[in-house]
Amino acid sequence: MNEHDMVEDTEQEEVSELDYPPEGELSSLMLMGFPSDRIYMVYDCGEVYYFRYLGNETFGIDTELLLAQTPDADHIEVAKKDKLYRKQDISSCRLSRKLSASTQLENCGSFHFTYEGKVQRFIVLEKPAEQQVMDFLSDVSAVYPPKSDKELAKEQQESQNTEREQALSAEQNPETLRKCKIIGGICTVLGALLMIGTFVICDPYDVWVGACFVFALICFLLCVCKPLYFTPWFTTSENSGLSMVSMQIAFGSPVIALCFRALFDVNYLSYTKLIVFSAIFGIILSIIFLIRDRTKANNVRIAAVIYCLIFAFGSVGEANYLLDSCEPYEKYVCNVTNKYDESENDYTITVDAHGKELDLAVSEEDFQSLSVGDRIPVYFYSGGLGIPFVDTIKY
Repeated sequence: MNEHDMVEDTEQEEVSELDYPPEGELSSLMLMGFPSDRIYMVYDCGEVYYFRYLGNETFGIDTELLLAQTPDADHIEVAKKDKLYRKQDISSCRLSRKLSASTQLENCGSFHFTYEGKVQRFIVLEKPAEQQVMDFLSDVSAVYPPKSDKELAKEQQESQNTEREQALSAEQNPETLRKCKIIGGICTVLGALLMIGTFVICDPYDVWVGACFVFALICFLLCVCKPLYFTPWFTTSENSGLSMVSMQIAFGSPVIALCFRALFDVNYLSYTKLIVFSAIFGIILSIIFLIRDRTKANNVRIAAVIYCLIFAFGSVGEANYLLDSCEPYEKYVCNVTNKYDESENDYTITVDAHGKELDLAVSEEDFQSLSVGDRIPVYFYSGGLGIPFVDTIKY
């Protein structure tokens, strides 16, 4: 049993002579012991805090009891499970702003203090303002850490974001929002199906890849042309009530399919030029989005920039491949030095061309027919956008 569960008679006599705070101040505070689940009503009795035991949360507690009147200061009877804490023996008092999962508070969270060398932990169960709780505990030698500049700046930013979202919500037309949600739902389904089809079927290749590009571009234009209703990130904001149509799946699915196809289907001699072209295109798309964005939220902007860069990489990579209509600028007969299948639909051979080993993606049929040591022709292409690539097929 905790040594503070038993109270000495001298302390009981002392409490009976103490007065409660003046009328109008926070005269009591409801706490729950942690991890004991015992619930107390705490009273400021001058030189001590009186923890009046009300019940145990685990077995339920009579709600009427929580509304019981403050005991008469002249007739306090300290029960066995009550606690008395002398203020002079309390140190390291701390009101934590990090809410506990066990509390329903909106303004403050858990209350910890050290009493005679031992840490006492409680969870605040009422909903007073944080300053009221701090005032209630102001007589002890407490340390109330002031909010840092970072915390204050964060609170100010959150307040500004909420005000901005509330203004956006007021601008929205409910009927237009309803129609946009229907469009968003259709786009989400189509985007997911396009990604699956491009990964699994992808025949004819140019149709599936082209469909991914066109559909991703449509989703991008929806976010740019209707920024009040479409967003590449969140759907709703509980604080402000703002509701927008999320294009995460609709836009992200075909973009990912394009990127993977560009990476694993096209054998680029060097990715430097591809990355430079993609970065330029992606930055242009990002700037267009950021100019049109109405939310001004960092998470939305970061998501949009990431999507734009991935979209740009896949689009440039596939466009360079599909738009190449010229004859190969070189044909080179080389040896197959290795072959390996990394997955069910990924077949790769290694060839020795111009003294360099190149990993080339091939079809399952070509993979099965080739053996290490075979001599095959490879073709070097300039690329539709001037980014060279190599293939075992002459187009």
